[in-house]
Amino acid sequence: MIIAGVLLALLGLLFGAASVSDGAYAVLSAHLGKNRAALGQVAFFCLLMGAILFFWGKVNARTARIRASGLPGKAIITKFDDTGVTTNRDPVVTLHLHVMLENREPYTAVIRHSVPRLRVGQLTSKEPVAVKVDPEDPKRIVIEWDQ
Repeated sequence: MIIAGVLLALLGLLFGAASVSDGAYAVLSAHLGKNRAALGQVAFFCLLMGAILFFWGKVNARTARIRASGLPGKAIITKFDDTGVTTNRDPVVTLHLHVMLENREPYTAVIRHSVPRLRVGQLTSKEPVAVKVDPEDPKRIVIEWDQ
């Protein structure tokens, strides 16, 4: 996803340059038509989507890294606040956690996390949930809802 974001952003830069440069515009207008405004809009869209894909890819890569090599532990959800945002119809909430890792002092953390709709009941159960914690930054926590 990161590579797709970079490529789309580069395409946006190409279209942006073509919309303001007469030489590049002449080359592309032969293939795409003679509308500079539309070319600028395509450039903006490509840059915007490229940036979104790039940052989304970085977040997904970090989450995958934490799931693969993070420190396993348990956390108790002490409080949660709805953000009003959903991802794939799953609510995104702010979670206040009491995190417990083996051979470490328990600590509190606040994270934003999407909650599968079928797991919303776990937010109020006070039962521990499985977590993986980034060993480099203990405030980066991924909840393993399926465990």
